[in-house]
Amino acid sequence: MRSMMESNAEVAEEIFSFTSDLFDQFYIESNYIDGKNRIMDMIEWLEARIAAKEANEFLLKGHLELALVFVKSLTKTELLHISDRLLKILNEIIFPVSPLDRKTMREARASGCDNGAIESVAGGGDTPMSPRKLGSPLCDTQASVHAAMNLLVEMTKGIPESFQQLAALLKRNWHSQANLERFDVVPTSQRKSKTGYVGLKNGGATCYLNAVVQQLFMIHPMKNALLSGQLSDPKSRQNNSADKQYRYKIFNIFQRLIGHLSSSEQTFFVPRQFWDHVKLCGQHINVRDQQDAMEFYSQIVDTLDEAMKDDGEPSAIQEFLGGTFSDQKICKDCPHRYSREEAFTSISVDVRSQHSLQESLNQFVKGDLLDGENSYYCETCDTKVAAIKRLCIAKLPPYLCIQLKRFDYDWEREESIKFNDYFEFPRVLNMAPFTEAGIDNSETEVSQNNYRLKGVVVHSGQASGGHYYSFVRETAEPNSKWLKFDDCEVSEIDLSDEQLAGECFGGDQGEFWDGRRNQSRRGRRWWNAYLLFYESIEESSIQNLSQGLSDISVNSSTSESFCVPAVDRRQMPVTMPSHIKQEVEQQNAEMRHQRMMFSQEFIDFHINLVHASYEKIREEWRRNGGNKGTGIRQETKQLAKWALDLGMSFVVNIASKLHQQYRKVNFLQNTEDISWLTIIKELVVTDDYLADSVLKYFTPEVLRQYLFVCPNEDIRLFVAKILAVCCQKNCKLRERCMQDLVSISSPDNRSNVHVSEQYFLILDLLLRFPLQEGLAPPLYIYIDHGLLFNLTSLALQSERYQSSYRQSAGMAKLYSLVATLSRHCNMSRYTMPDHPSNSPYGKNIKMPNSEEVMEKPYFDPEAMKLFEDDKGANCTTIIRLIRDSELKKQTDIAFEFTKFILFNNRKMSKLIADDIVWNFVFGNTPDIPTFWTHLLACYCVLDDALQHARIMFILRNAHENGLLGIIEKTVRGLSNSNTGTRAYQALKLIIKLMASEDAVRRAIYNNEEILRSLKEGLKWLKMSLAEAPSGHSHDHTQGYELMRTASAERICDMGHDLLDTAATSEPDTVSSTTSGTSESSSRYEPASQ
Repeated sequence: MRSMMESNAEVAEEIFSFTSDLFDQFYIESNYIDGKNRIMDMIEWLEARIAAKEANEFLLKGHLELALVFVKSLTKTELLHISDRLLKILNEIIFPVSPLDRKTMREARASGCDNGAIESVAGGGDTPMSPRKLGSPLCDTQASVHAAMNLLVEMTKGIPESFQQLAALLKRNWHSQANLERFDVVPTSQRKSKTGYVGLKNGGATCYLNAVVQQLFMIHPMKNALLSGQLSDPKSRQNNSADKQYRYKIFNIFQRLIGHLSSSEQTFFVPRQFWDHVKLCGQHINVRDQQDAMEFYSQIVDTLDEAMKDDGEPSAIQEFLGGTFSDQKICKDCPHRYSREEAFTSISVDVRSQHSLQESLNQFVKGDLLDGENSYYCETCDTKVAAIKRLCIAKLPPYLCIQLKRFDYDWEREESIKFNDYFEFPRVLNMAPFTEAGIDNSETEVSQNNYRLKGVVVHSGQASGGHYYSFVRETAEPNSKWLKFDDCEVSEIDLSDEQLAGECFGGDQGEFWDGRRNQSRRGRRWWNAYLLFYESIEESSIQNLSQGLSDISVNSSTSESFCVPAVDRRQMPVTMPSHIKQEVEQQNAEMRHQRMMFSQEFIDFHINLVHASYEKIREEWRRNGGNKGTGIRQETKQLAKWALDLGMSFVVNIASKLHQQYRKVNFLQNTEDISWLTIIKELVVTDDYLADSVLKYFTPEVLRQYLFVCPNEDIRLFVAKILAVCCQKNCKLRERCMQDLVSISSPDNRSNVHVSEQYFLILDLLLRFPLQEGLAPPLYIYIDHGLLFNLTSLALQSERYQSSYRQSAGMAKLYSLVATLSRHCNMSRYTMPDHPSNSPYGKNIKMPNSEEVMEKPYFDPEAMKLFEDDKGANCTTIIRLIRDSELKKQTDIAFEFTKFILFNNRKMSKLIADDIVWNFVFGNTPDIPTFWTHLLACYCVLDDALQHARIMFILRNAHENGLLGIIEKTVRGLSNSNTGTRAYQALKLIIKLMASEDAVRRAIYNNEEILRSLKEGLKWLKMSLAEAPSGHSHDHTQGYELMRTASAERICDMGHDLLDTAATSEPDTVSSTTSGTSESSSRYEPASQ
């Protein structure tokens, strides 16, 4: 049966699929299946394929799927018996060699004891790896990789020993080798072009270099000859010179370049070393300056030619590109002829006044008549005679390069010009008429020297600048495809006769639409051929032309290739120098490693692997009664520990670092699929100590990166939630993690406050979540460790940002944290010494969802200095941020925080009053009714030992005579600007407070001076309203002009009624005018610390 399937591999897929379904559905629970022996049969077949280093993908996929069915039938003991062997096989056929293994191989090779073996040193379970070259693994397609990974998941499901062995291998070879130091990494392991060829990176303006190099590379016999060259260092020779050293260096660099182009699996190669060393006209090139492609061609082929000659080697350049001209002088008056041969690697022909390549070549060999004064001196006749001077071809090379002279210099305008004239050339060119023999025997039939068009270098643009790219015919076969090499991009192109004319001949492009001018116009094609490459049909048989492509085997798979492109270049050309071969091998291995690491199959494999064991663990936990039961066995705890460790290692090192566009990782439970958050949370629930397996990955730097730098909200929220869960558990690393969370709030550790909302969410959750018995309170103990100071600094920084950001949910958590932590502090250091604090918040903190209490920590002195800085403006800024963030929630956090910070606090009461009055005078006018009036009301109604003094201070003494000072200066016309609306707002607030607050009313009624000022203010208001224009409201205006509104008139009437009541009332015995003034003066001396 197997031999039949091997001979008909395409049919094998259906047979294997049917067999797997049959066993899986009917015989898996019966005795008819001998899983143990059958899985051994599968293992032996896979080992044979590894030894042969090849396997048909249909057979491979089928055997893996069938092995999965057999593994399901094994007992745990039977599975453990084959676990090592099967894991070794699957690692061989799925995963490319890791960077760590490649390093081991290099060290072994350097020490001279390289036997090809690589031994794993993964902790906890060594996994020996068989000898393997750096080629692609057997599983080259997504289907076979998926089947092999499913088998790995099944063989480790619920088995701690196997899981630990695989987890150690994955962490060692993949997670620890990822080295992704930043977020939003875009994988550079793109698949190579389907053509099988490698592009070249453009360094800025190096397209001329790329176009020429690709043409030379596609001359396959010459490429192989150059690759096989082994030149000796000129330093070892006696006739050494700087020029020889340069040519030797360029030869080696060019050899390395074409080695990568020949066998690399990259999308493109970066010839940085070539840029750094190659010269044009004796000067190093500047990658930002475009050069002439013909100049570069001449320079590079001359350099390579001379380098091989310096070493005494036959020149591959001369062999394949070198021809000779015959410079002839033919006497007309005598039978004598003189000729001199000149070597060439290219022919330059005129484009101006010519229509085709044949016409231009005819002009090239036409010759000139030398007569009269220009007669030629015949040495044999010893006299001047009439003669024909001409240049023709004596010897044609196998590959012919022809330059179309489209560039010239206009000496009158002193600028370079380009000729975009129409100039056609044939696909098959007979060069015989332009040779010496062809011209001499023009009247008789001579054999043809046919050349087939091999490549075209196109210049698009004008003389001052443009772009070069190449068209290249892959082989000399009649149906050979054409390729377009355009820097990094290599694509197949249908270069029909019509397409060839449109792309390469230049000339008039007819009528076209000019979008910039929005009109139709006629113009010339500024893209046209500049260099032509022809290959001799006689000299280049199909076999020879295919030389150099023997290393290409077309993959017949219909499934997308996983680790290698559709054209497989696994077998290197045997003539490639060993050091270049090793370099390309290492680079290809790295590329395969990255391609696997960033693949969706690899990402899904990790969550499937962990989830399979997660289901087993949760099933046992629920069976044993959950939180109230006996928990899980020690063996299962180890499995849970390794599952958490593997999951966190993968998330932190790989999954979270990828750009969202290139990853499909379900971090949060926002779909029906299982998420990493669910797995980690529910595994931690099974036992507290498992939280350490998560927390160990979050060092202070990792926390800072994920909470302050990571640009992806889903990842930040994922980290925040798992940290909040783990920090509630009674585990060893909990306290360290809490300390680290506090430390990263320091300004020295922060880098980007804009992405730190989830950090505040963690702190808020830790402040509110219920704690297990015996755990220390989460955050309050860190108040005097800088937490309150750091959070306050963050809140003040956020004031500079847009209001939409300040009012976001995350920032609201920050402001709430500042207020909550502050209110749970002991303020006795800042209250009046002769008035012990009777704060309504008490001396102890009640733990959330618990009967436990703890003594309040002292308010952080550094945080208090921050509140007091800027003359109290910092404190009012915090209050405003809290109030703005809670407007939609209808909470009183800002009001409670204000009462707390003012309670019996002389210095803070003075600073806040000064800032309130300053903003009434100089602040934003619309903010007065929306914020400052509310703060002032809170300031005055707080019932403590300083209430009366605060009222008197803000009315008469705060910031240049208080609120009454604003009114009096306006009434007397002493203000520097028209402050009518601000005086009205101050008067309006005082009247409203008198109407609503007994303490304010008593303080004013017992002070004749204040009453007199208020009466003058009301009189001014009444007169001003009579003359003012009508309006709607003063609450939303930026101007200073007072308007007559219904509200202002009601305030005026209310004030008169209140003052009339004062005139008929008895003086209050609580405080006299004199005592009120003296208290306001004495109580506001700076408090001693």
